[in-house]
Amino acid sequence: MKNSIKLLAALLLGTIAGTASAVPVVGDLGLALKFGSTVSVNTGSDWVTFSGGVNSVVNIATQDYFPLGGLDASHVSFNYSNPFAPLTLFSGPGFSFLLTSISSVDEAPGGDGVFLQGVGVISVAGFDDTIGSWSFSSDKNVNSNLFNFSSTVTTPLNVPDGGTTAVLLGFGLVAASMIARRRKTA
Repeated sequence: MKNSIKLLAALLLGTIAGTASAVPVVGDLGLALKFGSTVSVNTGSDWVTFSGGVNSVVNIATQDYFPLGGLDASHVSFNYSNPFAPLTLFSGPGFSFLLTSISSVDEAPGGDGVFLQGVGVISVAGFDDTIGSWSFSSDKNVNSNLFNFSSTVTTPLNVPDGGTTAVLLGFGLVAASMIARRRKTA
């Protein structure tokens, strides 16, 4: 009986020790157009085009993203038609976002804007790469014929735990039954 308890304890410790202690990024990260930069949308060719270099600024930074607030970033031009190839959509000091898929495209009438949704992986220094949902919206300013945009990542995307909870629950039930059986025989 003592050997069974030792074996159970060893298995439990091995399971816990083998579990990665991931630290996902939690919160919202949003970008807006930096003063003097430009963005345009061509709904005919499915292109969103940004002026080169540092063209964006972090304007939304909640929870783990808070230290990134106000930092400059570079948002690359991209084509949102299918098939979509993954690309590093934006980056700044200590962070980047790899867009892996676009799931929704909604174009405004007359080519005056676009709303996109997708999924990607955000990398932030000090955290594990985290899967998150992404949204992008751009619309034409009626007075100046220029486009504005927002690009937002929300993390983490709800991902199942891979069965670790079920394994630990199973070990707990086995241990409880072994203890109950031991008390009956004593």
